[in-house]
Amino acid sequence: MPFPQPTLPSVDDRPVTRPDVWSIPATGIPWSGEPGDPGPDRHDVVALFRGRESADGRVPHEVVVEVTRELWEYEWVCRFFHLQVAEAARDVVGAVLPSYEVRDAVDITGLFSKRWQGCPEQACEGA
Repeated sequence: MPFPQPTLPSVDDRPVTRPDVWSIPATGIPWSGEPGDPGPDRHDVVALFRGRESADGRVPHEVVVEVTRELWEYEWVCRFFHLQVAEAARDVVGAVLPSYEVRDAVDITGLFSKRWQGCPEQACEGA
């Protein structure tokens, strides 16, 4: 009789310790382009999500990506941007979900904005 294979936890099974997104220091590129910029504040991000909920009151993941793109005033985004939004979602709610509560969507965009390092140039070649 073969031994059962161990089940390894996936990245999404890690315990969620919700970061206090709005009080952590920004470690990414300045949102405004000014050194020392703390990034957007929660009220600005909440305003961008206003009216973007689905009929069930939740915000689809694609809308979180879109609002985050708009906040950063990008015309288009590459796969690396999507990966970083997904990483912020995992850190805020424990997984990338089809949709989020509004407060979670706001915090995902906020955490992304605190950490965004920009796209490495080679990742966007040919995009």
